[in-house]
Amino acid sequence: MSEQEYVPKSKAGKWFNDRLPLLSLASHLTDYPTPKNLNYWWTFGGILTFCLLTQIITGIVLAMHYVAHADLAFASVEHIMRDVNYGWLIRYIHSNGASMFFLAVYIHIFRSLFYGSYKSPREIIWIIGLMIYLLMMAAAFMGYVLPWGQMSFWGATVITNLFSAIPLVGDSITTWLWGAYSVDNPTLTRFFSLHYLIPFLILGLVVLHIWALHVPGNNNPVGIDIKKPSKDTVPFHPYITIKDAFALLLFMIIFAGFVFFAPNVLGHADNYIQANPMVTPAHIVPEWYLLPFYAILRSVPDKLGGVILMFGAIFILFVLPWLDTSKVRSAVFRPIYRQFFWILIVDVLVLGYVGAMPAEGIYLVLARVGTVYYFLHFLVILPVVGYLEKTEPVPLSISEPVLSGSADYSKEKVITICADIEDQLSSLTGDEKFKFMREIGLEKMGINKLIKEGYDLLSLETFFTSGKEESRAWTVRKNTSAPKAASVIHTDFEKNFIRVEAVDTSDFIKFGSTEKCKENGKLAASAFFVDVKALNKVDLPTLGKPTIPHLNPI
Repeated sequence: MSEQEYVPKSKAGKWFNDRLPLLSLASHLTDYPTPKNLNYWWTFGGILTFCLLTQIITGIVLAMHYVAHADLAFASVEHIMRDVNYGWLIRYIHSNGASMFFLAVYIHIFRSLFYGSYKSPREIIWIIGLMIYLLMMAAAFMGYVLPWGQMSFWGATVITNLFSAIPLVGDSITTWLWGAYSVDNPTLTRFFSLHYLIPFLILGLVVLHIWALHVPGNNNPVGIDIKKPSKDTVPFHPYITIKDAFALLLFMIIFAGFVFFAPNVLGHADNYIQANPMVTPAHIVPEWYLLPFYAILRSVPDKLGGVILMFGAIFILFVLPWLDTSKVRSAVFRPIYRQFFWILIVDVLVLGYVGAMPAEGIYLVLARVGTVYYFLHFLVILPVVGYLEKTEPVPLSISEPVLSGSADYSKEKVITICADIEDQLSSLTGDEKFKFMREIGLEKMGINKLIKEGYDLLSLETFFTSGKEESRAWTVRKNTSAPKAASVIHTDFEKNFIRVEAVDTSDFIKFGSTEKCKENGKLAASAFFVDVKALNKVDLPTLGKPTIPHLNPI
């Protein structure tokens, strides 16, 4: 529904809508045409919106009680946990919410990779989404520092030190981030400020993300463009909203399971020890959602090289729409790319695992192999496969796979006929019939197509016999043996004698009679004795070959 179509009924509504058309916008979002074949992988967009709002609301409440000072931060977190009403619940929702946020965003990203949602004309949507992802990582990292535990302090020390590897300006950037000559109170203060600010920047980008989405519309599992509105779309409400609500409910159950039964399983035990600059933890690791990039960082002996690869692993995704050379979006129809996609999934999981392990021995080898494949996938495999891959047939509309229920869309046929028109055509003759068909834009009668497809479905074949007084049709199953078919048609078959006068069906229709075909040399007559045992080995000709009793001599 467009803004012009929607008119508020009340005077107050009209007054408000004329000055700020939010009501029109709400109506647009409600009636927004959405592909009807969206699966549950598309519900994570709504789930991510829920996660963002949850993080903002709980974060605001926590900020009311948190003290951003190196001497008081750790104690203030304990105060929230012990003394604030339901403070433990709010903090666990916030800390586990970050993990749930990243879990949902990773599923969202890999869904886009599988179904080609980053391809034209959705490049801007993809780029804005990646900007949101970058801000999420920045906010998560800074939030991880705020409790001021051992892992918070040393994680901040390790990560911020990476910037010192940048030539010429690295040390200056690092000192600016710290606000001092080491990670200390100024670092905590500015990290708190940025951590509080970034979610609102993310919210703004989310609005742009949704706005950009509504220009080309949603992608779909088939990966083809649709016309809006059409038979391939449904209104966003109630069809998609109910689906999203159900998926969100299941997600919230999993979320609640972590909050109430395993609130610390995704964290690190060392972060319950207050930060001590004089004691280094045995093994410094970031949160789980940053581990793949941490593994890439540590896989390179050179500090600068590791930093370049770590940031390169993220920024390579920004040019992904131009690296993928395939004209087919969805991996459903890309058998080779589909295999490499699952290899990429395994590769990222391996990188995440080795990122939590010491950078030595087999873990270091696996990290380097995983890093090489990660970049190889996007820079080499993706472009080459796009050129060389033979894709499967893509349906013309999303209704084909939805209605057929078959994965082999290319073999499905749909014949549309109108019984009333076919009845009118059958009552007409000659020129009247052809004139009527031209007026309504028909080339052939639909009933003829229907009969042919019915014959194909039932595996039938019709032979015609024509005499001086009458013509008759004989229908048998395809691949019926010649003796069985001949016994139906020829009464003298028992005598081992068959006389055949064969003519192609098209010639019979063209000349109008057997005699006319004979006059034009289109009738082949033969009389012969046959060996019944040999004849048993002969099958009938297939549909489309000469059809008036046609039995070749043995």
